[in-house]
Amino acid sequence: MTATLTVLLFEDEGYGGKVKELNDESQDQPDLTNEFTSGVSSIVLKENAKKWQVFTRVNYQGAKVTLEPGRRYTSPDAMGLDNPVQSMKRFHENGDDKESDDADETA
Repeated sequence: MTATLTVLLFEDEGYGGKVKELNDESQDQPDLTNEFTSGVSSIVLKENAKKWQVFTRVNYQGAKVTLEPGRRYTSPDAMGLDNPVQSMKRFHENGDDKESDDADETA
């Protein structure tokens, strides 16, 4: 069975520069700076995507927001962030990944 493309990551704002595709079988991304020097500046989540938590620092540190399926984010500002995304992981509805403002303190 072939995995379905669900997320597109772009190096530059406005869906420009280097691109990386994630699918429904992709693992969490603890360090996007290995592929995108400054991080990811725009993201497209297809309708069939899961929610993803994105972070402004590697290893799920820094400011954090949850991105919703079926949305296009043209810039870090459109995601509610001041800086590019440097790590991301799937959002889990269990208690482990609750939304909190704690991450903002390290931004």
